[in-house]
Amino acid sequence: MTGEAVVLELPIAQVASRAAAFAIDVAVQAGALLLFMLALTVSGVTDEALLAALALSFFVLVRVGYSVLFETLGRGITLGKMAMGLRVVRDDGGPVRFRQALTRALAGAIVDFGPVLAWSAVAPAVGDSGAVRGLFRTNSCAPAASGRNFAAGK
Repeated sequence: MTGEAVVLELPIAQVASRAAAFAIDVAVQAGALLLFMLALTVSGVTDEALLAALALSFFVLVRVGYSVLFETLGRGITLGKMAMGLRVVRDDGGPVRFRQALTRALAGAIVDFGPVLAWSAVAPAVGDSGAVRGLFRTNSCAPAASGRNFAAGK
């Protein structure tokens, strides 16, 4: 139910589809990290502390920035979510904005699919508090013009 007392009938994404989408996103992120590490190796930087600082900074940037960038610009869809037909929506059924995407990414970097993988198939992710409704299965990942139709994937 939305804040305006409108019932949204959206199927919540199951654990298997969330995990598959997450695995795809992790593979893309790992590829970016591998390319960065290869670039650092080729660059000839020999200071171990500098290498560690650059690697950690890029890791955080990729881990958080990937989700924020794709969910904000892709209207709730990352590459993994697109492949699995999933979308993140707000309470009113509209696409997530930067603030919600950043909250999800920061919480997800620490908790979601991290050391605790015991989430129920119907429970929202930790970052889905506040104005974010959760992750839902959609019929189509094509963006729609209005917020209510957006959530239904129509």
